[in-house]
Amino acid sequence: MVGPRPRIGLFATVDELYSTAFDMAEIDKVVKDDISKLINNLSVQNEVVFRKIARTEKDGIEEGRYFCGLDLDLIIISEFVYTLDEVIIGFLKNINKKVPILVLMVQGYEGIPEDLSVKDFSRSWGINGTVQLTSSIPNMVDGFEYKFLVGNPGEKSISEKISLFAKASWVINSLKKLKLAYLPGVFKGMHDNWDNNAKLEKLFGIELDWLNFSDVVKEVRKVKEEEIKAEVEDMRKKYKIIEPEDIDLYDEARMYLGVKNLIKNKNLSGLTITVDPNNCNEFMDFRVLAYYTMSKLMDDCFACSDEGDMSHVICQLILGKLTGSPVQQWENWAFDKSKNIVMGGHSGIGSTRLAKDKNEIYVRNLMYDTYTLPDGQVRKGFAFNFVLKPGKVTLLTMGAIHDEYKLKIVRGSAIDYSLLDIHSPFAVIKIDNTDIEDYFEKICRFGCGKHFALVYGDVSEECVSIAEIMKMDYLLI
Repeated sequence: MVGPRPRIGLFATVDELYSTAFDMAEIDKVVKDDISKLINNLSVQNEVVFRKIARTEKDGIEEGRYFCGLDLDLIIISEFVYTLDEVIIGFLKNINKKVPILVLMVQGYEGIPEDLSVKDFSRSWGINGTVQLTSSIPNMVDGFEYKFLVGNPGEKSISEKISLFAKASWVINSLKKLKLAYLPGVFKGMHDNWDNNAKLEKLFGIELDWLNFSDVVKEVRKVKEEEIKAEVEDMRKKYKIIEPEDIDLYDEARMYLGVKNLIKNKNLSGLTITVDPNNCNEFMDFRVLAYYTMSKLMDDCFACSDEGDMSHVICQLILGKLTGSPVQQWENWAFDKSKNIVMGGHSGIGSTRLAKDKNEIYVRNLMYDTYTLPDGQVRKGFAFNFVLKPGKVTLLTMGAIHDEYKLKIVRGSAIDYSLLDIHSPFAVIKIDNTDIEDYFEKICRFGCGKHFALVYGDVSEECVSIAEIMKMDYLLI
């Protein structure tokens, strides 16, 4: 079971020979101090599992079996003093091979002191042992793959890098067994959103479901009028209603409350909603396009996408778990080459918690002007309009090219921008690491989808680590 924070198993070794010979019993004491420094730094963000220093092959086997029974997100192998191969081999043959491994080459002291003693000198002998193990083990243990770091046990930058990698692994593990659903299907003609669902289940360990609109109808009918009225009053308090009429507000509130109940009853962690006039138009029977529903779910930090894009739901889950913050669905709409900026968002949908000004959140008609209901009524609908706040952002999208899933990761800065009368939430983003032409050519040639998940903060390194752990190709801009 995945815990509330990453769980790291530390396998620290000191060969038996160096613990007992040469009148060097003091080695254990200094090594334990070094191990404690590493554990203390890592424990700020992680749960660290460490039982004892492994000295013999028997110790390695015992620790490997013990670690195999734990739900670990990362295993660190570190020779604090030179260690013979048998200790490491015994350990590796008994662990869960699916847990990522980080080999930490560690030196107990900093620099090369002029007053270096024999006792302290032993604290760097693990360097030679680490070079040995990375040469020996691939010939002795199948499938030995690892991430590699070099540093001192008390070095904060090393602990931060380990914590970042552990969190990436924790995010992947936290997706397993989550229930995600289509409501009710995909958008006809948007083939970039059409996922290989069997492959998604295999890759991420998720469980997918397909909901019928009758599931929504059952829940909508249970919603009480006083609940709908309270939701509408909340809209009026928080937002500036411009064109939509009372009936639009009540219809949107009713749908949101019904879908919210459906999510609870189905125990869902993510949902993609499709309103396609040519394919999935059942929402129109309730006179809505569900833009309020999706926006409110994003406010609740629930992973929710439009247009049947399940890959985007997974991207929202990844960024949400990395940051604990709302995630915005975003696609490219306009650019200014002279300022190296791109404007985008998603039609009528957005987390109001990300708005630049809480007093400047408008409820407008759709940018598409009108849509026609099955009974012939013409409606102008409900859409949010606001500008997202400035700040560093990370954009993430996923999709399959030739049936291989890939990730696109973009680093940028949402800039302070005036509200545009475009009847949609939007952000104007300065691309930090390249120019507009290169940006568009790279994302187009790499492929894998138009819908980006946008989150505030730079979590690009964590996203790269996720791609590496998942063995997925990725593009980093």
